[in-house]
Amino acid sequence: LGIPDALEVFGELSGKLDDAYNNKDAEAVGALFTEDAVLVTPDGKVFGRQAIEKWYADTFQRSPITDFLSRRDRLQLNAIDNAVWSVGDWWGTLQSQTGPVFAWGYWSTIYVREGDAWKMSDAKLFANRSALFANDAESAMIACSLL
Repeated sequence: LGIPDALEVFGELSGKLDDAYNNKDAEAVGALFTEDAVLVTPDGKVFGRQAIEKWYADTFQRSPITDFLSRRDRLQLNAIDNAVWSVGDWWGTLQSQTGPVFAWGYWSTIYVREGDAWKMSDAKLFANRSALFANDAESAMIACSLL
């Protein structure tokens, strides 16, 4: 990659995303994306940093996260020209009207330089629907709609 401390740099970015999720801070999530970023969700594509921030604000309001963690210990990085792509695992607990819902899945991200910082230009989060430990349809829908 040409970045001596790449695992640390991108692990720190992953940690910032985890912190923003756990603090339900849509503005902090948005700050990690480029101006022209794309977020792919089960509901469709979200284009641009401002729209991504709004999507997360709406999502955090609708489906509060009580605990979220991506697997930084299994971070995989690959270089493509001037970009870096990474894949990993995540898990979290969401609050539904009937109680906590555990969910897990996978993510992929493409990072590019924006000024002096690495930012996400493309992000995808996928929930493993078979891993939802929900005891009702409403809880399962909340977990899947978050991602």
